[in-house]
Order: sequence, then structure tokens, then C-alpha cells
Amino acid sequence: MAFTPLRIATIKPLRKLNFELYIFFKEQYIKYSERGSEIPEDKFLKLKNQKIAKFYIQDNDELNYQTFLDQLLNETVKDPQMKMEEKVNIIEGAATTALERMQDDPGNATNFKMTQNAAKGLRQIVEKNPDALKNIFGRKAIDSELLVKHSLNVSALASKLAQLLKHTEEEIENIGTAGLLHDIGVTKLKKEEQDLFKKDPKKFTSDDKRLYG
Repeated sequence: MAFTPLRIATIKPLRKLNFELYIFFKEQYIKYSERGSEIPEDKFLKLKNQKIAKFYIQDNDELNYQTFLDQLLNETVKDPQMKMEEKVNIIEGAATTALERMQDDPGNATNFKMTQNAAKGLRQIVEKNPDALKNIFGRKAIDSELLVKHSLNVSALASKLAQLLKHTEEEIENIGTAGLLHDIGVTKLKKEEQDLFKKDPKKFTSDDKRLYG
């Protein structure tokens, strides 16, 4: 049985699941929620407070999860009652899940489609909400997620710029997707090379500059 990770932010409490959810605990996958069930809000908040960032699904539930996520993104963009912070949480969770999967399997069409949908949701949030960019750029990220955070920032900013320059809808979507994917190859570099992307360029040594170049 194979499992695929997904970000906890892409699962909303009190929303019926069309797939089984698992958590990874003590080197094994443990079923957390049954298909057709809903996660109570208190249990969901407890998981987030415990810093559990990921759920897992069985590979054969991938299409069900994609359907669930597409509907959630669509409702997130359109919901006028949802707070901006919650909107950004969901969009960032979808984008991070997509990028992590693209890093593992960049040739997978499903992973690419997920990335496109995440970029589209991010663009729509930025277009419809003047404070969205401030919210996105103001978020801090742990070291292990700095590249993902950078890609989100680039995608949001590039999409907004493309909109202001009056590019076509298709061009804006392509630009947003490219923003998410532009550093996808960094994870394939050696650790010392990856570390340079987290380091202040003003503090580069001569060896750093040579390696970076």
C-alpha cells in the first residue's frame, strides 16, 4: 500500500471527506478519518497546535483528493465571509503540496495540474483582495520551507504585475504557474548548494560566490 502526503491546510474541518486520511506516527501510517466523515474543528485545531503539517492518503484516492481540493479552492476564492488569513492558509497549503509533489515527480501530469490550480487560486486571491499581497509577503517560513515561500511570493507578485500589464487570462495563468515552479530544480542540488539560497548574499564568502555562480 503506497501513501502520498498532503498539507493539513488543504483539509478543512466540518467538511465531508471523499477519501481516507492517515497520519504518520512511530514509523507507521495510522488511519485518522474514514471516507465520508468530517473532522471536528477542535480535533483539527489540536493537530495544528501539535505542529502536524501533513496528512497522508492512499495513492488510489488521489483523484478523489484532487476533486476535493479543486472544490475547496474554488469556494475559498469566492467566499466573501472567509477571513483573508484563512484564504491564504488554504492557497499556500495547496501550493506547497503541489510543489513538494513536483519536486518528487516533475513529470507527473496530475502534479502539474495541481500546481496550475494552486497558482490560479493564488492569482485570484491577489486580484480580488488588495491586502492579499501584504498578507502573503508578511508570513514567516521555517528554513526547510524558504524555497517554497519564495516561490509563492514570486508567483503572487508576477501574477499581479501581469494583470496590471493587461496580459491575457491564459498568459497570467502561465506566468503564475511558472512563478511557482521557477526554482523546482534547487532541491536536486547538493546540501551546501541549497544552503546558499537561504543565506544573505551580502555575507557570501569567495567560495560561496564561486559555488553560486
